Amino acid sequence: MLHERVCKKRYEPCASKLYTYDINTHRVSSFLEGYEPVGISPNGKKAALTKTENGKTDLFVADLANPQKMDLLYENIKYVNLRDATWLPETDWIGFISIIESKKQVFIIHPDGSGLTQVTHSSIGAVRLEPAFNNGVFWGEGIIPDSGGGTIYGYKWTKLDGTEVSYTNFVGVSTDGKVAVEASDMMVMGNPCFYCNIILIDTESGERKEISLPIEFSISDPSVFSEMGSSPMKKDQWIVEGLFSDSDKGKYFIYTQNGQSRSIDLLTDFYNRPDENADYYDLIGYPFFWNISPDGKKTVIKRVVYTKEPYSTEESYFLLDLETFETQPLPNLEYTYKDGTAKGFAIVNVFWIELQ
Repeated sequence: MLHERVCKKRYEPCASKLYTYDINTHRVSSFLEGYEPVGISPNGKKAALTKTENGKTDLFVADLANPQKMDLLYENIKYVNLRDATWLPETDWIGFISIIESKKQVFIIHPDGSGLTQVTHSSIGAVRLEPAFNNGVFWGEGIIPDSGGGTIYGYKWTKLDGTEVSYTNFVGVSTDGKVAVEASDMMVMGNPCFYCNIILIDTESGERKEISLPIEFSISDPSVFSEMGSSPMKKDQWIVEGLFSDSDKGKYFIYTQNGQSRSIDLLTDFYNRPDENADYYDLIGYPFFWNISPDGKKTVIKRVVYTKEPYSTEESYFLLDLETFETQPLPNLEYTYKDGTAKGFAIVNVFWIELQ
């Protein structure tokens, strides 16, 4: 399932559209309009969706074989971005942030509408919900206005029995909630590497293991840039960050629970050099694990050709084999952005689903 935002002009509100794409026949079919997907059920047959109208966002669940059959789960959730609601991976829980007694809190609910539970009771407020579950939720505590900005004071793992574990320099967590990732080196002045070393934490035992990024160029080089962040893939795998330099293609480092790592080195990035023309590959979607095939071997990436003068952006899409790093073009999907007008498919997220 492809999530597209259609923008008639730059900087104007975009419409949300969903399509299905058959990777065997390459057929594109219109699916739903006006809904934002926030997760897929473990069997790939249901989707959690949000719909925003008149400044109010509601949470729904839909049967993907019959998308017009839509069940309302919760009204007026506090949805600002994709980190405010998610189908918690490999569970029958859907998590979301809403306001109670003037504070944002994390709630969970079953897709049939039962089991509504307020998990957090923060005196400050919940501002981020991680796509992970281990007898509880992983979330950020802080204050972030609807207009953006704000502050995250820290991250916690709050179990359903009310006990909590706090994390420092939190980077992310595996989708099964068994391994949390902290940064041992945060960015300092003159050092462009956000996460030069990371710590893998067994959430059950508390055991900590520090590992280093296999950086192949000097992090003191001022031309090296870091994309701060973490996005889980499947259970024990996640992408920690990308590093980019003027002389080297960018790398996304993929880590596993045992501390092993590998990098996708065919990807690069132009956002740190927006004044230049660029031709690059990039990942699609957050959290990234929705964009992994059920067998864990493929993902959809995009190729972007950017021209500064005259302004133009062209995108095309490919299947990337995560074992061989070979790519296969996806026909009938393209996007062109010229003179403030968008044409084609501007895909912002990809979900692998089962419609049979």
